[in-house]
Amino acid sequence: MALSVLIVEDERSLAKSIATFLTRKGHSVATAEDGEQGWQQAQQLDPQFVILDSRLPRMAGIDLLRKVRQMNPATVVMMTTAYGTVNDAVEAMKLGAFDYLEKPVDMERLQMILERAEEHFRLRQEIAYYRERERPILVGQSPTIQRVFEKFDQLATLGRTASMPTILLLGETGTGKGVVARLLHERSDRRDKPFVEVNSLALPPTLIEAELFGYERGAFTDAKTSRIGLFEAAEGGTLFLDEIGDLPLPLQGKLLAAIEKKIIRRIGSVIDRKVDVWIITATNRDLDACIKDGTFRADLFYRISGMTIPLPPLRDRGDDILLLARYFARTASKTYGKPEPTIGEEAAEALRRYHWPGNVRELSHAVEQAVLWAAGETLHPEDFPFVRTGVAVQVADASGEEDNEHHHWNLHEMEKRLIEKALRHTDGNISQAARLLGITRDILRYRIEKYRGLSSSH
Repeated sequence: MALSVLIVEDERSLAKSIATFLTRKGHSVATAEDGEQGWQQAQQLDPQFVILDSRLPRMAGIDLLRKVRQMNPATVVMMTTAYGTVNDAVEAMKLGAFDYLEKPVDMERLQMILERAEEHFRLRQEIAYYRERERPILVGQSPTIQRVFEKFDQLATLGRTASMPTILLLGETGTGKGVVARLLHERSDRRDKPFVEVNSLALPPTLIEAELFGYERGAFTDAKTSRIGLFEAAEGGTLFLDEIGDLPLPLQGKLLAAIEKKIIRRIGSVIDRKVDVWIITATNRDLDACIKDGTFRADLFYRISGMTIPLPPLRDRGDDILLLARYFARTASKTYGKPEPTIGEEAAEALRRYHWPGNVRELSHAVEQAVLWAAGETLHPEDFPFVRTGVAVQVADASGEEDNEHHHWNLHEMEKRLIEKALRHTDGNISQAARLLGITRDILRYRIEKYRGLSSSH
């Protein structure tokens, strides 16, 4: 990943050697010899990465650090100094410095910091991408989504979150329960405190209690050190319990006590600990039915449903489908550097008719793939093959032609071919290829290692 770099250094020979090193690595480099010149360059160039000497003529490095961070908090600043002390490092870090490097500058150490910065920017891009892609879940004009907005307005009138009710989000998979939970947190007075999420289905039943409540050293065989649980980790903030309907019945009683008394006890401890967390829960299950069949406690249901917010399935949102599809098409075209497509009338009608079992998440992924694979600037029904048939079909290859030999492939060959196509379409970018395939970067990296010979640039 090439970065725009500004070097502010009054030692010309050092500045030149760093600039040469970075240029050879493919970065775009500008230099300044004093603090005032550095500030002018920073305002003009808005660099991603700044290498800043702490002792400069015409403006101290620490003062320039403050200005740069105020101008753009996303800018990564690394301080250098020949007068390195712990106090200097602590002050720089408090002001937002990314790292600290003493002179003489070790180029290998600098390269390590740059690699961390590159990963930092990639993560920021991914976070921005997913936020941009998922926020529209709460965009729409249909009566069903307007009722969700009304619930938000009711919460806003309740005042501080310390007095807010527990929230239960109900909806099918893909309707945006996790996004809504985070938005509720961000709109609350707890926004500057932790937002901690746990999915009951993501953990084995034997580990959920330890994750929620923590444990003391020696509490069980593998407990070699004490560890806080998610209740304590969320102190002052929000604890989001996703898939609450799948929580094991024996643990539901302990969760109920923690919510009611605002007290938890770690496994293996005799000490009660007070906790202050806002509880938001979510499920795609019918909890009334679960109560009747004995898999969910009625008293826990009453405790977590201080306010219930049903999230509508996409098929019930009418014209919101096209509103969202156009938004996702615009977002995908920006992400992948392609012209923004229009959605043809026939494709629009197909999108309206489709039942969207995966809801907004499925629509987002479908439009993203359509933008990537489409041959022209107008999306047609054939760009959404599963919408026409109700099931997924083979994907067009890089030329836009369908693969006719797929019946000769086994499962591993199909997987390998799809990964190759995704990497080819994204110029080897693993993050973008993973999004295209609907899997995580780690899973894609594992698959690439599995099928040695596939190439990527990141």
